[in-house]
Amino acid sequence: MIRYAGKVTALAAGFTLVLLAGASSAHSQEDSADYALTLNTCELTYSGTDDTVMGQVVFKSGAATRWVEFDKGGYNDFEQGDSDTYRFSAQSGQVSGVRLRKVGNDDWCFTGPMRLKWKGRQALVDRPAQHTWITEDPSGYDEPNFTYPSGKLHYHNLTPEMRVYGT
Repeated sequence: MIRYAGKVTALAAGFTLVLLAGASSAHSQEDSADYALTLNTCELTYSGTDDTVMGQVVFKSGAATRWVEFDKGGYNDFEQGDSDTYRFSAQSGQVSGVRLRKVGNDDWCFTGPMRLKWKGRQALVDRPAQHTWITEDPSGYDEPNFTYPSGKLHYHNLTPEMRVYGT
């Protein structure tokens, strides 16, 4: 199931990710593409989340898809140690990166490898650290990013663009 802009769209045949705005009537078939994003939740204690995780594909032009919620209906997404692929349709362009964000107060840790597939291409998504956390409560840390002594990188609510490579 994909949710965006307050709408819910059922997807046929299994998992569908939301790393972008799903196909909408605003885009014709010629300027849309099917995407698949693989996300990995860390295996660290308390690394999973029940919060809403969303994604966005960024293009070399600076434009981006709208935010899409990653949610597989009837499945507990983003549990510790999970590796899940989300599929979705969205506008097409020269892909440069991916952004992730989380809504809620339950921290989430993701790790690699993250993979993005579209139009017969596959690319790895460069992440800032081995264990990257998105948190709602950065109190006591420098905004917008902070690093624990262990080297775990944290972002408050939203990651910067994570570049794709191997395209």
